[in-house]
Amino acid sequence: MATYYFDADNGSDGNDGLTPGTAKRWLEPFGAGASDRLLFRRGTRQLIQTTAEKTIVNGVPGAPTYYGVYGEAQVPYAIFTKPAGSPGSTILNGSHRRDYVVEDLFFDLAGTSAYNSLYVSATTSGNANGIRIRRCKFANSVGDRAGLYVGVENTINTVFDVLIDDCEFWNCGADGLTILAGSGVIARNCRGWDNGLTGVNGGHNFRMSSRFVSVSSGWTLVSGTVYSRALGSHETDVAFVRHGSYPRMVKNVATPTAPTVGQFGVSGGLLYINANGNPNGGSVNYVWRAGANNGFEYCHSLRSRWNTAAPFHEGHGMSFDDWASDSWMIGCVIEDSEGLGVSINGGDNNLIHACVIQRSEMRGISLGSGAGNQVTHCEFLRNNTGRDASNAEIGGSATAANTVIRNNIMHSPGRTYGVYFDSASGCVAENNLVFGTTDAVFGGTETGTVTSDPMYLDAMNALAGLREESPARRAGIFLAHGTLDRRGVPFQLPVDIGSVARPQPSRVAA
Repeated sequence: MATYYFDADNGSDGNDGLTPGTAKRWLEPFGAGASDRLLFRRGTRQLIQTTAEKTIVNGVPGAPTYYGVYGEAQVPYAIFTKPAGSPGSTILNGSHRRDYVVEDLFFDLAGTSAYNSLYVSATTSGNANGIRIRRCKFANSVGDRAGLYVGVENTINTVFDVLIDDCEFWNCGADGLTILAGSGVIARNCRGWDNGLTGVNGGHNFRMSSRFVSVSSGWTLVSGTVYSRALGSHETDVAFVRHGSYPRMVKNVATPTAPTVGQFGVSGGLLYINANGNPNGGSVNYVWRAGANNGFEYCHSLRSRWNTAAPFHEGHGMSFDDWASDSWMIGCVIEDSEGLGVSINGGDNNLIHACVIQRSEMRGISLGSGAGNQVTHCEFLRNNTGRDASNAEIGGSATAANTVIRNNIMHSPGRTYGVYFDSASGCVAENNLVFGTTDAVFGGTETGTVTSDPMYLDAMNALAGLREESPARRAGIFLAHGTLDRRGVPFQLPVDIGSVARPQPSRVAA
């Protein structure tokens, strides 16, 4: 375990690297050991040049390998990039790497052939876990690539115990940050803006999803209306299937090769489905690795973008996409999205709590076919501002069952509804303040709705706060979860509606 210094401007590969005065120049030819500390002089540009990438060295629990900075400069970071035309798709390769910390590095993909900055991935060679990424910047990815990808490449191994803290993502082709499957991956205090301009479907500033495949051919008739299709070598199981009028087919574990109508099964490397017809020619989506128990906490999304060549595609501020479940957004601010403020598509039991979602061109939140999702203590201000505006601040599909909407403010002049449940079953809207709409709630069970002006200090910016006499004060319902507001302050009883609790009363010592 040793500390090594790198100075791309003044160092030399022939130096021992053990002091700033004898710094090495390039990381690429150097072979670090487990739990070493690798420090790069602030303001320098570290080029990963001729090899495919530089692989991160595993640390051990309690003694992670460390990549950070030293010295003084006008900027607090060192830049990591690749020369134009250099081979390889990755700058730093964290594939199945464990127990490491990366701090204060700027991964700049501009002008490179690389499409991965810091590649955090579980592969058939092992898990990726025990990872801390702090105060890093990720920018200028091209095409349909994210600024930072954290994901899973097979059904067996996984990404877990990853914290991405106080990082920034901007000007990336698709997503700023993509979390693809895994568990226990948390982005906290991060900021993303202007991502999605060149992605095939635009992008999101922050996206969480499962690993899924969409296919329209390759199905072989087994019998009746049962069809099968070979799974990829990395796809040993399937969690969910969606096709046509079946937004979520039921998994048949007992007789997987003979599913009944509306069911699917997995056996012998084959996926069997029974959609009461021939699935060839139609879109079948199947999830081979679900993402769950991940979170966005106190993050800020600004101006998520559509692909300018194909507008009206994606561009959501934050997304729980394609069956991401049992996850959370807490204390986040989502502003000026070209798509939705937040998209929940197919996942179950997600929580959106104490967030501010304002001035999106589409809905504040769209709830897809998932069940049991909750939106609590959030504020929605003047969303649906664009050409693809919808009829409500919060909208759910007919299969978004058991949705719960509580203690939220919806200030939405000119919209038809605050909440639109369609015909989904078991949905509840309780103690929300809905102002400016024709009707507060469509569908579901509605109680305790307040329809007065919430009295924002700034009618275009919910972050400015509410006046003390706001009707949102003391009009909420107590929740067993989510007792803290977006500042981490406890809600007092009786509970306020909205994302910020009223000030605590002053106490004078006797």
